[in-house]
Amino acid sequence: MTDRQGNILAFVEATERGPQPVFNQRTLSPLPPQGTTAFEEKANDRTHRRWQSIEAGLPLGWLRITTTDERTRAAVTTLGQQILALATFMAAAMLTAFGLILRRAYRVISANELTLRQSNLLLQDAADTDVLTELANRTALIRALQGYVVHSQQSDSGFAVCFMDLDRFKPINDSYGHDLGDKVLKTVAQRIKSMTRQGDFVARLGGDEFVLLVGNIDNALDLGPVFSRLMRTICEPIVIDDLVLSVGLSIGASIYPKDGTSAELLLARADKAMYQAKKAGGKQATLWGEALLFDQTNRKM
Repeated sequence: MTDRQGNILAFVEATERGPQPVFNQRTLSPLPPQGTTAFEEKANDRTHRRWQSIEAGLPLGWLRITTTDERTRAAVTTLGQQILALATFMAAAMLTAFGLILRRAYRVISANELTLRQSNLLLQDAADTDVLTELANRTALIRALQGYVVHSQQSDSGFAVCFMDLDRFKPINDSYGHDLGDKVLKTVAQRIKSMTRQGDFVARLGGDEFVLLVGNIDNALDLGPVFSRLMRTICEPIVIDDLVLSVGLSIGASIYPKDGTSAELLLARADKAMYQAKKAGGKQATLWGEALLFDQTNRKM
C-alpha cells in the first residue's frame, strides 16, 4: 500500500517461508496515470500487477498486488478487494474520527474566541472610562468628537462642544481633603449624565473639567436652554457627610461647523471660551468668538 505519491506505507512479499514484510523499498514507480481508479500492467518477468485506488470521499493512496499466474492472480485479486474494502473502511473511520476531533476543536476555539472578545471589550471599556466618575475619558471623547464630525458632514447638521469647569471647587479640596472632593466630582458627573439626551455624549477630561457634546445644534440660540439646565442642575447644593456644599459652573462652547471642522480645533476653542467665562466671574457661559451667552446671576462673582 502506498500514498498518492507512491511512498510505501505497507509492503508484504510472498516467500518460501510465507508472507514476509520487506523494508528495502521506499517508493513504487511508475504510478498509474492520473485520474484512474484501477490499472493493470504486465511486466517482462511474466508477473502481473494490479493497481487499485484507495478512496474514502477523496484519494488516499494505492494498493498494488503482483501475481505470477492466473490462479494466483484470481486469489490475490479477491484478497486485494477484501484488503481494499478494509482499507477504505479504516480510512473512512479515521476521517470520521478526525472530523469529530475538528468539530470539538472548533467548539473549543470558538469558546476561547468569545472569551477573548469579551475580555477585549472589557479592556476597551476600561481604557475609555474615567476611573473616578465612570464617565468617558479624554481618549473616548476625541474618538466621539471625530464621529460627531463625520456624522454632521454626512447629515449636513451641526453640534456643540460644551467645555465645563467647576467654580469654587479648589477651596473644597483644600478645606476638606481630596476624598470629599472626589465625592463632589462623582455627584457632579452623575448630575451631568442624568440630564443628557439620547445621542449626547459626556466625558471627564481630568480634575474638575467636563465636556458635553450636544447634537442637532445649529446656532447660539439653541444652546440657551442647554446652558440653563446645566447651571440649574450643577449649582444645586451638594450634601455629603452632613456638609452642605455648593459649586458654580463656567461653560465655554463652540459650534460645528461655524467654529471649526476638526475635533481638536472645536475642543480647543470651547476651552478658550470657557476661560473667558471663568475670567468674567464664573457661573456664565460663553460661545467662542461671541459675547456672553448666559449669566445665571446677572452679576460678576
